[in-house]
Amino acid sequence: MNIEHLKALREQRKEVVALIEQQKSILQQIDDRITDVLSDNAFKIMEAAGKNSGDVTMTLADGTKYKASVSKTVKWDSDALKEVAKDFTWEEVRSMFKIDFSVPEANYQALQKLKPELAEKVAAARTKRSVVSSGNDRPTL
Repeated sequence: MNIEHLKALREQRKEVVALIEQQKSILQQIDDRITDVLSDNAFKIMEAAGKNSGDVTMTLADGTKYKASVSKTVKWDSDALKEVAKDFTWEEVRSMFKIDFSVPEANYQALQKLKPELAEKVAAARTKRSVVSSGNDRPTL
């Protein structure tokens, strides 16, 4: 295969990828509009069933059926929870709250220079892992 033919194939692939992305965007806009139209009905059906999340099937007047998944998302105010946690024992805090400690890599690097003895203690909890990401099975252009 010559270089010119390969270049032409790569250019053709770029064009097809661009068209697919454009169509995906249009499809997402359509799906978003359908969701906007049907979401109120889905919430009402879930409420009538005494649920706040799950799957619901709606049948429209023309017999068309739509399935919707209603999910529940809960967000917590970390600062407010920290204040509440002050009134608990450490054991109660550990059993009730999800606590996730981490050290930004830049802070760790600085700690190594400024306080090596502390950095050594922190290093015991550090796991370094390298990941090779291929993206997908398609050639990178």
